[in-house]
Amino acid sequence: MIGLDIKYNILEPSYQYIRKKHNSDKILIFEKGSLLFVFNFHHANSYQDYDVYLKSSKKINVVISTDDFDFGGHGRVHHIEYDTSKVDDFCSKVKLYLPSRTAIVFEMIA
Repeated sequence: MIGLDIKYNILEPSYQYIRKKHNSDKILIFEKGSLLFVFNFHHANSYQDYDVYLKSSKKINVVISTDDFDFGGHGRVHHIEYDTSKVDDFCSKVKLYLPSRTAIVFEMIA
């Protein structure tokens, strides 16, 4: 996380936009700068093809995932470039796999 702050300045005071907060799914998704943070706090439920809405962006890349082997995870999050589909002039959508008890940070590419 310190490396994330050094590269993207995530700790500086700037606006963050909460995209989704779902209590029963235990999902929190927010944007800060060019990063998209996706948290799945559920202890048992992983979500396949979960709709994630974000500001207009064509692609997103995984920057860091707590499910990586380096962090003691299971390596279920693929570090690939995800294509988004345009919803309207202000919003895009991507379907993601969200393993249980993980946090994933994506970089949004305009």
